[in-house]
Amino acid sequence: MPLVCTPWREDIFYDGKIVFAAVITGLYALIRLFLKPEISWRPLENIEWILVTYVLLVLLSTAFSIDRGSSIWGQPYVREGMGSLVLYVVIFYLFYKEFKVSEKTLGAVLICVAIVSMYGILQYYKIAGGAEALVRGGWEQRMSTVGSRNFAGTYSMLFLPIACGLYLYKQHLLGLLSALVLFALLMATQTRSTWIALVVCMTLFFVFSLRTKSMLKRWGILMLLFAAIFGIMDYTQEQKDKLSNRAKTVVSDAQNIQKDSAGSNRIFYWKRTLPLLFERPWLGSGPDTYGHVMRNEYGKIHLHYPKAHNEYLQMLITLGWPATIVYMMLVVLVLFRIVTRIKKGPLQQILFCCITGYLIQAFFNISVISTAPIFWAMLGIGARLHGETK
Repeated sequence: MPLVCTPWREDIFYDGKIVFAAVITGLYALIRLFLKPEISWRPLENIEWILVTYVLLVLLSTAFSIDRGSSIWGQPYVREGMGSLVLYVVIFYLFYKEFKVSEKTLGAVLICVAIVSMYGILQYYKIAGGAEALVRGGWEQRMSTVGSRNFAGTYSMLFLPIACGLYLYKQHLLGLLSALVLFALLMATQTRSTWIALVVCMTLFFVFSLRTKSMLKRWGILMLLFAAIFGIMDYTQEQKDKLSNRAKTVVSDAQNIQKDSAGSNRIFYWKRTLPLLFERPWLGSGPDTYGHVMRNEYGKIHLHYPKAHNEYLQMLITLGWPATIVYMMLVVLVLFRIVTRIKKGPLQQILFCCITGYLIQAFFNISVISTAPIFWAMLGIGARLHGETK
């Protein structure tokens, strides 16, 4: 799906992806229904009750939205209306019920990941061109086939633990090569939220996986290669674009957290979002209507993105407190299922790092069709692992 683009349309990155995801998901669901036509009535599991409740709250939020059209179809260049949110739940459920580990499928996924990553790296060095979008009154290049460089960072962070795990546990060359290009893409995005997620997740992964001296050796090789990539990419850029300078801004922004400009203006959004949390607490303003809320409250302000740059604040404003709580219940339940079997095999450890990494960067980033279906699929796989032994 991340490879899907529509260069003949004004929206190059997002409309095509949601159509592709909906068509593939719908076809797969119909095929499975055709192959298994029998319907067995049974009580819903806990996780199914959570999904049903979340969908009902999304539908109610849409029905009482301040802009029903936007809530159904989503804002242009974002497209996270009711249709997308329900689609994510369907993707979760299909992976929850049907997922099976396949080395061939994993290999094909990593090849696609490598293509997306290499394209982004070539753009970083201005060897390859890319689509541009109007941002803050000027034109900014989008990264690879994912969209914004922030989204490319999220994409990289979702797959990096998988590639690392394939090398660390299976000594698979494709895993190592994929890990290296994904790390290079992650650095090229210069997205600090995913850099923070990377540090946390790699630390957790190291603790989970370190059992033998051979594993320690592989970790050493991986870290040395990562350090070499960072050093080369830092050295080969002009002073203003150096990765080391970008990394230093994490500290400087933390020291100036009270300023609106901190976090690439995220503090600006958060300060104006927090007072609105209890204006429509039950059903929110409707899916994908954050921009409407901000304009209605503050008039014409410098609002580049129609989202809060924090997924949790975004959900609280647009879907309401009950839907946000239900969503967090789902995430916590999935993580609990993974943690209870974390010692059973590498898949549990890898998924824990993938999901945790996404949740960390989500505090500073936004959900989008380029990456959200991948996250929900991983949540579904994590939920399925309950009771698995391998």
